[in-house]
Amino acid sequence: MIYPIDVPELTLFTRRVYLPKGDKVGRGNLVYLYTESISDTISEINGGSNYTPLGNYTHYFYNTLYSGKLKSRTFYIRDKEKSQIYEKVSKETGLSPVPTITLSNFDKNCYFELSKYLQIYHTITDGFNPIIKMNLFWEYLGKIINDPSTESYTDKYIIINAEKYDNAFTGKLKDKLNNPIFMLYYSLYRDISVCSNFNHDIIIFYKTYSIKINPSHAEKSKTANKFKQLLMRMMPSKASVIDNSMDDNTITKEETAENVKETLNKEFNFTGNNETTVTDKDVSSVITKSSNPKSDEKSEIEKKIEDKATKAASVTTTPDEAKKVAQEEIERDKKLLEEMYNKAVSSSKPISSASSARDKQIREEQGKIAVGNMTIDKLRSVQSTHMPIPEVDVSRSIKTTNENMRHVKFANFDKTYNEKVLPKDMVNTFTALNDKSIPLTIIKYDVKDTSDELNYKDTYTVVLEDVNRKRHTITVDIPKFIDNKFMWIGGGKKLILHQNFLFPVVKSGPDKVQIVTNYNKMFIERFGTKSITSLERLKKLINTEKDLTDFFEIGYAYKLNAEYVTTVEYDELSKQFIKFETDDCVIYFNQQEATEIVDKDGVHVGDTEIFIGYFKNNPILIDQDTQKTGDDKSISDIILEALPEEYKRKFEAIKAPKRLMYSAATTMEQKVSLGLLLGFWEGLGSVMKALNLNYTLEPKVPKALSAKQSYLQFADCVLVYEENVAQSLVMNGFRLIETKEYKIADMETKEPYMDYLTKVYGKRSIANALMNTYEFTIDPITKEILEDLHLPTTMVPLAIYANSLLADSQYTPDYNQRLCRVRRTEIIPAILYDAIAKQYIVYKNSNGRKKLSLQRDIVLKKLLALPTVEEYSTLNPLLEMERTHTTMYKGWRGINEDRSYTQDKRVFDESMKGIIGLATSPDGSVGVQKTLTLEPNVVSVRGYLEPYKDEKELKDINLFSPGEMLTPLAPTQDDPTRLGHAIKQGKHIIPVKHSSPVLISNGAEEAIRFSLSSDFVINAKDDGEVVNVNEEMGLIICKYKNGSCQAINIKPQIVKNGGGGFYISNILSTNLKLGDKFKKNDLLAWHKDFFKSNQYSGSRMNVGTLAKVAIMSTYNTYQDSTVITDKLSHDMSTEMVFNKQVVIGKNATVDFIAKIGDKVDVGSSLIQFDTSFEDSELNKLLDTLSSELKEGVIENSRNNIQSKTAGVIEDIKMYSTVELSELSPSLQKIFGKYYKKINDKKKLLTEYDPESSIVKCGLLFSESTGKVSPNKYGVLKGQKIEDGVLIEFYIKHEEFLEIGSKVSYYTGLKTTIGEVIPPGYEPYSEFRKDEEVSSLIASNSILKRMTPSVLLVSLGNKCIVELKRSLRKIFIDTPDDEKCKEEMTSLIYKFFTAFDKTKTNTEKYKSLFEPMTPGAFRKWFRGFFSDEDAYLILDIVDYERSITFEDIERAAKVIKVPLFEYVYLPHITMDKNKVIRSRVEVPVGYIHLKRTQQTVMKKNGISTSSDIRSPLTGQVTGADKNGRESDLENIMMVSLGMTNCLKELNGPRADDMVAKREMLSDIAKQGYVKYDDLTYDVSNKATLNTVNTYFLGMSIKTDLVTKGNMLKSTLRKEL
Repeated sequence: MIYPIDVPELTLFTRRVYLPKGDKVGRGNLVYLYTESISDTISEINGGSNYTPLGNYTHYFYNTLYSGKLKSRTFYIRDKEKSQIYEKVSKETGLSPVPTITLSNFDKNCYFELSKYLQIYHTITDGFNPIIKMNLFWEYLGKIINDPSTESYTDKYIIINAEKYDNAFTGKLKDKLNNPIFMLYYSLYRDISVCSNFNHDIIIFYKTYSIKINPSHAEKSKTANKFKQLLMRMMPSKASVIDNSMDDNTITKEETAENVKETLNKEFNFTGNNETTVTDKDVSSVITKSSNPKSDEKSEIEKKIEDKATKAASVTTTPDEAKKVAQEEIERDKKLLEEMYNKAVSSSKPISSASSARDKQIREEQGKIAVGNMTIDKLRSVQSTHMPIPEVDVSRSIKTTNENMRHVKFANFDKTYNEKVLPKDMVNTFTALNDKSIPLTIIKYDVKDTSDELNYKDTYTVVLEDVNRKRHTITVDIPKFIDNKFMWIGGGKKLILHQNFLFPVVKSGPDKVQIVTNYNKMFIERFGTKSITSLERLKKLINTEKDLTDFFEIGYAYKLNAEYVTTVEYDELSKQFIKFETDDCVIYFNQQEATEIVDKDGVHVGDTEIFIGYFKNNPILIDQDTQKTGDDKSISDIILEALPEEYKRKFEAIKAPKRLMYSAATTMEQKVSLGLLLGFWEGLGSVMKALNLNYTLEPKVPKALSAKQSYLQFADCVLVYEENVAQSLVMNGFRLIETKEYKIADMETKEPYMDYLTKVYGKRSIANALMNTYEFTIDPITKEILEDLHLPTTMVPLAIYANSLLADSQYTPDYNQRLCRVRRTEIIPAILYDAIAKQYIVYKNSNGRKKLSLQRDIVLKKLLALPTVEEYSTLNPLLEMERTHTTMYKGWRGINEDRSYTQDKRVFDESMKGIIGLATSPDGSVGVQKTLTLEPNVVSVRGYLEPYKDEKELKDINLFSPGEMLTPLAPTQDDPTRLGHAIKQGKHIIPVKHSSPVLISNGAEEAIRFSLSSDFVINAKDDGEVVNVNEEMGLIICKYKNGSCQAINIKPQIVKNGGGGFYISNILSTNLKLGDKFKKNDLLAWHKDFFKSNQYSGSRMNVGTLAKVAIMSTYNTYQDSTVITDKLSHDMSTEMVFNKQVVIGKNATVDFIAKIGDKVDVGSSLIQFDTSFEDSELNKLLDTLSSELKEGVIENSRNNIQSKTAGVIEDIKMYSTVELSELSPSLQKIFGKYYKKINDKKKLLTEYDPESSIVKCGLLFSESTGKVSPNKYGVLKGQKIEDGVLIEFYIKHEEFLEIGSKVSYYTGLKTTIGEVIPPGYEPYSEFRKDEEVSSLIASNSILKRMTPSVLLVSLGNKCIVELKRSLRKIFIDTPDDEKCKEEMTSLIYKFFTAFDKTKTNTEKYKSLFEPMTPGAFRKWFRGFFSDEDAYLILDIVDYERSITFEDIERAAKVIKVPLFEYVYLPHITMDKNKVIRSRVEVPVGYIHLKRTQQTVMKKNGISTSSDIRSPLTGQVTGADKNGRESDLENIMMVSLGMTNCLKELNGPRADDMVAKREMLSDIAKQGYVKYDDLTYDVSNKATLNTVNTYFLGMSIKTDLVTKGNMLKSTLRKEL
């Protein structure tokens, strides 16, 4: 038997050869089967070929892991089909699989599978240069054969069946190299050195023939030729094919063609071998070319390039000549150039690989995660852009005849967003990470209420998993809302104001467009002095051809066109010419003139067309959008066509200037070419695709270019394109770089843009920041808005769309309401998105190594820093309504610079009708802070606004803000500026003792309760009943039919009044009793001072104190002053609450503490306690003292905190920074009792609301029942506390209306009380002398302040008041019920018919009284007369049915009441026998007075002690600061020579602590003190030393204390 070792090399052997047995039979031999597939391998094993194993080969090996690198291509493949392959081979061949993963320590005779290795080789080297492919082949095969894991084998052979490759000797050189036999010959022929180290036998067999060759034994040309001859003999049928394929000339030509093709590829950069990683997916997709050559389907481009390279090689003699010929062929083939470029563009774009099964699985699981009662997928599918705002019908709950008040909608705007859309927006903030460059997926989403006494909030814990299976946890606090309005953060109420937020793309100037998102704001502007290409070429033609000026009338018409819609091309021409005219064409660049021609000639111009002149007697109409005529001609095209032919040829030869007008984007505070920025982001190809650019690639710059054409020159070709204005603005930006230095395919990489961007921004690292802008600018909310507006949702197309708006100079100012929407709490997910984006950037920059996390309070911090978030004062309902309706452009990603608010941005625009109220704050915020109308036309939860097209559709609720609506008649009668003052004053109104609603009503005071928070009213959310009344706790529990509960706290609630310097005690009133049932929208409770509720006129908001007034001037109405009576002073008294805070150490012993309800005077003790002694050293010192001295020290440690306000203790609140067990016994007793009271209340409410935290049954629990942590500075509620407690005493003080107090008469008629008339001397009028005139209004003040509504309202009120009195007289004088009803109703109907010509009020009262029996009628009026605030209200509707003076006069005549009367003023003489009467009859009526928070107690500075001092200066401060003398007082004493007084007041009584101690000591010992006996040393004066220190710190020498540059303390140390 013959074995391989017996076969001679390089001979044609015809005998059967057997595979070797091995020195040790069955071991030591490894046979590599060179096959292209598993099927081929099985065929070889079972084929009984020339080489047979004789049963000595029982094992088969198939590798699992393939890794390595071929040139720049890395491969790493784990074959998961190994077990199936082993099973198949074993079943079909009977061989056993190698039992180990590798061949280490295994030496049994074995077949080694090469097919997978070969597939990898073919995949990677496909397209490589033949020489490179050859080198890689031997390098690669050598590593496989010489793998260390096969060291146990002594003999290795490679077996190749030539029958499998007998058809592989034809085709291109690179294809033939896939044939191992040809590869062997080519290597021997071309470069024998590449295989000289391959010392293994290769056995090639063909039927009964075989050839053995060992490449390491080969000799250069000799071996190659011999091998070729042997092959031709072994395969005689293929001899001629083999001979031709291995012919020198053939190989040379094919090598030349391949080299030319490779060179062209590199030059044009259309293909290349980039650094990539090959996966199993890549390999499995390859059908091996050598096994099935027909399956090698090349792309059309590859075929064309190869054909041209082959053709060039066949007709030339040298590679250089071939390259030149092929290049010329390609450059002449424009279509091929474009195809090659398009292929380069598409291949340069990153293509996301398919997600793994794990990625798909967690993405599906993400959608199933529960968030509340919905899944993430369901939440994300919520349609919010057009989600309507629910409209509530409240007609059953109000009595007004104003139909506009019967439906409440805007009050549900924030509620609907918070409940239905906010959860979606929060989820989308996290799911937005699914599509980022390193995707992250939610695997856990948890929302937990983590509120405490100082913060009402949820904590979101979201666990994300990235593609590397790394997990990241984001924990962030998100505020919750009370009444869907207020946040409770840091122990205070905060309010988010509404924001007018621009739509994502807005053109806000003639050459400026904004892209506004929640992450970024980008401005895109036309930039540069040059115009667009065609115009610049045309201008150049006109300038060089002087004769052309005969066709143009020179002039500047641009400004004349400001009021007209034009195009950029037209605008640019109008800056130089007024008219263009030839024999058959005239173009007017003055639109005023063009419009006159249209009117004169009757030219029909469409809505989107611009008439500019005539061409060949036909009107020239330019489309506003395309900026061209109907037959696709620009203005330049028309001008050129109208010019003589010679000028057209000259125009075509003119090249455009290098720099032209382009679009610049402002991002990260720098202007950058929009085209280059977009190219940097996605490449030139994407930019041109987004522009829909029509282009061709040319080898050279064309000699003639039409007016539409322009070009960019690159190193390898010329991009010629047709452009319109918008396209040119983008493409001109590429002229800012030297495009000739780059190949066109380079423009798909970052490199061409980097030098430019580095120059603009000053650093190359800006690239990363710009890519972050690209990735994050479009946030989920913005994307949703863009989709709804049918705009692009990716960055480049969106920027292209924005750029298209610059094609003309028309724009809508950004204050136009059509360009924005209204939002409020939507800013919370917007802030969160921004925070996550910024942290994601850090994570991405670390390539995913760093954890993605957030600072837990980041959202709260950013939120509280916004200008649209403010500390809220619970002062009055009007303030709440105005602030919750306030809107402005400031806020998150808004216009926050004050200097941006120029006059034009502060105006009231026509588009604001129906959305914004006309009145605005008459101060620095004028026009900046605007107020939404009571019912603005907001049409969806996303805040879309819809201005009314027809003004007739507008109603009072759409026109007036809440403040305007709550002042009937004032909006239509008073000066708008003064009305702004009225609303501003109204926001400062404080509750008074006796107030009542308006008598002339538009219904707003009734409907307003449905828009207010539970601070002022509690409305029934559903039908229900009262289930618990606990009078001791002051709680009433109402249960709704849906099972939820509402608690009503009827005890005083201390609320903050930030601007007033005091607190207010709010008390809710109710008529509810245990078991009472109620209906939805019923009023359950109301503020006792701000609302009245009765059966006669319903539940209505009080506007002020109704008082009788005379409109006349006297001595005490001079200079904004007025006079009031003592009764009015008491009726308008107010209760203010002052807070006294006391900080006590935890070990202090409290001897006395006042209780809630105690009356206190100035100086009364609030708490008495001993200072704690905790220092052990101090206690040791006390032990050494005598008992008398020790008692003295302890006595001096006692503290007696006194009240500085007289009144009643309304409430006491307590906070401890330590646990209850750590407090002293006395404090434990006090705090234990306090905690128990709160816990008892919580326990009761928990029965009805077990789930909630600090808001239970709608009530906020801000009182602590345990340890409270101060902030990081150790401050709690404004006080520095270490280990101790804070006790707050709230003292209620009643203040009457006094001299110096401020009030306003109903509207913006503000006045100061100059005199309070004592009882018995009140003014009175002629008509009712027994009734006082409570105040006088200066008649000229109404004129100066332009508030005529005061007259209308006061006299109208008088008629209504007197009607009640007239009815009372009939009621008393007519005992017969039927007759009484008849007379009273007759008067009522006559009165209201006279007052209201529409008879609406008459019908209202008819429908009320007609159904009543006489008995029921009398009963109703008996109650009516017993209620002093009950009146028969006159309903009006501004602009529909209002009242005039004539109406008032008619009504007055019905009840026989004079409107003008003589007024008597006994207070002037203070002698009732000598009473002064007004010279003429003056208007006398009734009007509501409003008291503002500018009270005497607040304005006057009175200090009752001088104990509170600054530790820095020793000066009195805080509540005692008024105990010091002023600069003016000091100057007066100096001028009077009061030296000793000055020394005393500025020495021992001021900041000289040494002299002060001596003074007090002398007084205590002697009863008096002499100033001369006191120590006088400037170094003892704290203020002088502080000021001196500051001066020396600034290197300013003074002589205040010392004359040098040293402090007194420093001098002492040195001396």
